[in-house]
Order: sequence, then structure tokens, then C-alpha cells
Amino acid sequence: MEQHIRVLLDDDKGGRRAAISLVLLAALGLVFLLRRRGGDRLSSFPGPRLAAWTRLHSVAAVLTGREHEMMLEAHRRYGPVVRWSPNTLLISDPMALPKMYHLRANKTPHYNHSPGEFRGMVEENDWRKHRQKRHRMDPPFSSKSVQDDEPLMDAFIAEWIDALTTKFTMPNSQVFDFSDWGNYLVLDIVTKRFFGREMGFIKHGDKTRMLADSRANGPAIHALARLPQLKQFLLHKFGRFLIPTAGDGSGLGNVLALRDEFLQERLAKDEKNPDVGLDQVLFDSANAGMELEELKEDILFVILGASDTTGHGIRCLVRNLLQNPSCLVRLRKEMDAAVMPPVGTTDRPSSITFAQIKSQIPYLSACIRETLRRDPPIVSYLPRWADDDHNGTGGVELCGRFVPAGVEVACSPYVLSRSRDMFGDDADDFRPERYLESSTPEWVAKAARYDFTFGYGPRQCIGQTLSHFITCKTIVQLFYHFDIELLEPGSGKAFLNWNYSGLKIRLTRRI
Repeated sequence: MEQHIRVLLDDDKGGRRAAISLVLLAALGLVFLLRRRGGDRLSSFPGPRLAAWTRLHSVAAVLTGREHEMMLEAHRRYGPVVRWSPNTLLISDPMALPKMYHLRANKTPHYNHSPGEFRGMVEENDWRKHRQKRHRMDPPFSSKSVQDDEPLMDAFIAEWIDALTTKFTMPNSQVFDFSDWGNYLVLDIVTKRFFGREMGFIKHGDKTRMLADSRANGPAIHALARLPQLKQFLLHKFGRFLIPTAGDGSGLGNVLALRDEFLQERLAKDEKNPDVGLDQVLFDSANAGMELEELKEDILFVILGASDTTGHGIRCLVRNLLQNPSCLVRLRKEMDAAVMPPVGTTDRPSSITFAQIKSQIPYLSACIRETLRRDPPIVSYLPRWADDDHNGTGGVELCGRFVPAGVEVACSPYVLSRSRDMFGDDADDFRPERYLESSTPEWVAKAARYDFTFGYGPRQCIGQTLSHFITCKTIVQLFYHFDIELLEPGSGKAFLNWNYSGLKIRLTRRI
């Protein structure tokens, strides 16, 4: 994930920032356009003509905010293998995932955004080093740890429901933009779990401007990801001018200050608090020699990554259910049967557990899977180096074509999720039933096996169990407590992930 990059200037310099970015990209584009390496070993692969000559083809695409749609269109025109830049091939066949994202697959410089020598697990290119860094961060995100924190999540969801009630239903129902409210909830839960203190998004919203800054910087960040040489030059030569620092007043600077404050607070403790995720990392003797600068990168990823993925999933699931009333009717029927207290009892609806949700509301899991398939949080392509597949040929075969070693190969979660070969002619539609009675168990298992929503293989998102847990519990409580009217579905552009706003709704209390 690239969302923890901290580049460019403060918000009040947006015009100058954009101008500088355009000049740099234009200058570099001229260099790349005139400079062509000898011997085009990918000349036989189809794709847009400009893609064979310059990386600026991909840069221009991502800056439109709809590169994911352009990639899908390219695959439907050219086939399962598409050349997207001089040394990058995009793959649309889910069956190729095990060959591309296997245990020993190394990341390309596409992911490297830190000016220093220290890299957290997200930026780490080498698969061996990644495995070690990932292992030290695993305990707070294990299934057991997530389940143990269910009461904490219940408390925050109850606070979230109360905040929505107070702000938007009293004294009268108000129309408001729901787009970021899932992010607010997730950020408070995640920071409380990991640091022992929440950031206060439910109470105060985006007062740090963290979300606003991340989105404002998105276009330039992800454009530079496609120009790794320029990116590294800028970071090493001018990083101190371009990258926010803790407490500098920018949105990401504010978050960095909070991160450092939280970390120092935990380091000052004499003994481990088993309820605090960061303590599970700091007080593990196996992590005694870790670099704190690397840990800081991982901590920032925990904060920003959770918001971008789970918050987006909640937003899109609410929108999809409201746009498909028959799906909401079916979900609410199962939900009310499970949540409504039996006659003669005083059980509160918040008492329903995740285990009960899984067993008594199976349609919810289908709705979540379908939302993440149709509207994945990450839409861009995620490159790896093609390597030797142990046949001694110095390359790998993908979709019946030989790809030489040293080529970037990549899939996009958005493209794979719209595969008509996998999901049928209605792949663009929201239809949760595809995971239930309308499909065979064999197909459902196959769809899960080749699911790319949270990545694939050993670099799958570390927080996906927590994400599913929070989403299930949140949706049940939201639709149990409120009738929701959709006024505007909202819209957004996508870079690595989504800049989405305008999901206008009106809430009415049901209970």
C-alpha cells in the first residue's frame, strides 16, 4: 500500500504544488520519450501504442482518476496480457496469481517512498526481509486477538450509533454526507486497539485533516509511483522540503506527531499491557533488535491502511444495499430475526456476537464479499518482478506467454473482480446471491481461492480479519437502529484507492 507516503507541500500551497508536479512530470516525460532502451523484448505483447514508449502513459492514466477502468477496457480489447508501460505487463487472469504473488516474489520500486534507509513491511521489496517484518506485526491482528477485542468494538460501535443519532436525527432528521463516517469508526477502533488510545474521530471528525491531506496528495503520490527513478531522486535530494514532519501543521504532520506520541507513551511503560497491540510487538523478545524507524513506518500503515480499506468497504456496502432494495429487505429479514430480543426479555441488540452474525445472518457475508468484489478498496495494479519459475528459463509463463525475468508483472483487484470468465456476464452488477444458492460450492471455493481484494499470498493485507469483523458488526447495528434514505449515491476518483464523497443519506431511528 502507498497511502502512508508523505510527500509534497502543505494544503495551503496546493496550487504551487500542482504546478511544480506538472513541470517535473513534463520534463521527465520528455526524457523518457526520447530515451528508449535498446532491444524491446516486450514488443510482441499488445497494448496501447504509447505504453511501449514511455511510463507517462500510465502516469497520464492514473491522473485521470479512472486508470482502473482504462485497464479493464484495455484487457477487454487486447486480451489477458496487456503492456502498460515499457517494462510492465498487466495480467487479468486470476489463475495466474499463484505464479506472480508467490512466497518468493519481490516487490518492485513502485512501492518505495521513504527517503531514508529504513523500510516497514509494506515498502520492503525483499521477500525474506518482508517475512521477518510481517511476523513481528502479526500478533495484534490474529483471529484470537481480534475476537478478544469484541467488547471494545461493541463499545465504539455503540458510541458511533449515538453520535449519528445526536448529530443527524435530533430534533429532526437531516441530510448529511455519510462517506467518511465508516472511516471515523474504524480509525478510533484501530488506534484504541493498537495504542491504548483512540484518535477521537467519532467525536471530532477529521480535525487533524489526515483524510483530507491523504486524498489531496493522492494524484501526485501515485503518479510518482510509476516513475521510480524520478521519485527516488526527488526523495533523496529534496525529501526534507517535500515530506511532512511530525508537528509541522499539515494533516499528515499531525498524524506523525500523534504516532510518535503514542509510541513514546508505550515505550515509557515498564511492563506489557496485553490489551494493547503495540505492546505485543514492543515486549516480544524476538523483536528486541528491531529498528524503531521501521516500526514507525509500520505504525503509520496501521493507521492509514485500516481507514482506506474498511472505511471504504462500509461506505460502499451501505450504498449498494440502498441502491438494491430487494437485497436490503432480505438482509434486514435475517438481521431482525437474529438481533430482535425475544419476547419477555430485555436483551440489548448490541449483545449479538460475531459468531451469531456468522451463523444467523449468512446473507451479510455474501453482501460484504460482493461489495468488496465489485468495489475493491484498492483498484490500481500491484507489481512484482517476474522471476524464474524453476524451469531454468530465466522467466515465467503467464497466460500461455513467456515473460522474461526482470519484467514487472501486475494484477489489479478491480480488473480481476470484473472477470466475466470468473463471475459471468453480470460481473458489473451487485448480486450477493452469486455466493449462495445460485452457485455451486466448488465455484464459491474457487472464487475465494483466487480473491485478490486484499492482495494474494504472503503479502495479503494483515488486517483483513479485523476488517471483516468490524464491517459485520457495524452493518448489523446501523441497519438495526436506523431506516436509511438514499438521496445521492456519491462519486469519486481512484488512484491507488478511492477519493470518494457525496454519499448523501437521511437517518430515521427505528428503535
